[in-house]
Amino acid sequence: MDYGNFIKEAREKAGLTQPQFSELTGVTRAYINNIEANRVSYSLKKANILLKFIGYKIEDSYLNK
Repeated sequence: MDYGNFIKEAREKAGLTQPQFSELTGVTRAYINNIEANRVSYSLKKANILLKFIGYKIEDSYLNK
């Protein structure tokens, strides 16, 4: 499943740049870039951990489209 696109869209809707999202979550900007570009494998659980910082849950939004 393409969680990278969802994370990018959620980050942008929250008005955050990758560096701001990196600082907020404690994940490097380079790794966030790799997640959003789907260059790394990422689980639903890990995606939700990142998105909790901006109030999103994948299972509530992405899976119900």
